[in-house]
Amino acid sequence: MERPTTTLSAHGLEWLCVEEFAETLPLLDIERARHPDRLGPDEFVKDNTVRTVLRLRDPAAPDGPWLYVKRYKFRDLRARLKHLIAPTKPQVEWRVCRELQRAAVPTCDVLAVGRRRRLGLHREGFLISREIEGTVGLGPFLREELGQMPAAGRSELARDLAAFSASLLDNGFYHRDYHAGNLRIRPEAEPGRRLFVLDLHSIRCRPPGRPGVERMLGMLANSTAGLGATHEDHAAFLRAFLESWRGGPGPGREALELWSRRLK
Repeated sequence: MERPTTTLSAHGLEWLCVEEFAETLPLLDIERARHPDRLGPDEFVKDNTVRTVLRLRDPAAPDGPWLYVKRYKFRDLRARLKHLIAPTKPQVEWRVCRELQRAAVPTCDVLAVGRRRRLGLHREGFLISREIEGTVGLGPFLREELGQMPAAGRSELARDLAAFSASLLDNGFYHRDYHAGNLRIRPEAEPGRRLFVLDLHSIRCRPPGRPGVERMLGMLANSTAGLGATHEDHAAFLRAFLESWRGGPGPGREALELWSRRLK
């Protein structure tokens, strides 16, 4: 069931947020996002010319999951004029998150999107999401665990990745930056419920067609090859993917050979 949303003004910004977060949002120290040099090591995530990312404790649940705050900077006139027509990255992430949730595709929980405008032009954009508890990045997980994982565990993980990738595509989502760094895994969860997708502004809510599918799978294969995945792991993934992908040619031998050649 889709959660209701509400609008409000806080911290000098216009916000759209899920209703249950409306009381917490004004209590957050959003100003800290404008001063990354003052952040503690537990709070600082990244800072560059495009955005600042930090973590803050939830005032309503100080011992609970972190809240991730992204502050987008629209410093040049070209970017500001562009977003008179095109949605900003935080707006895209908000919309994509809700589309993924409608399709029951696991992702982060986006709580609020905010903007500050002057003379109709964007000056700042914000996105607030909740930490996915119990997860680690798929890249570090593979680097540390794959080499010592038994064959049954490797096969199970390949099937999980295949089913998750097929679910994205079958629900009409195309990820333009689909690699291990944009997936998270909950190692202790039961198979089939372990994976989560991130980098939501790179997701398009439309079927990609065969070339897009090839690009998605190719990006994932290339990223995992440097993390210990073998040719046998990739073959197991591809077999499971063709079995799971409703929009594909099926799991026959000819299809497997054809897609193996395409992804080399």
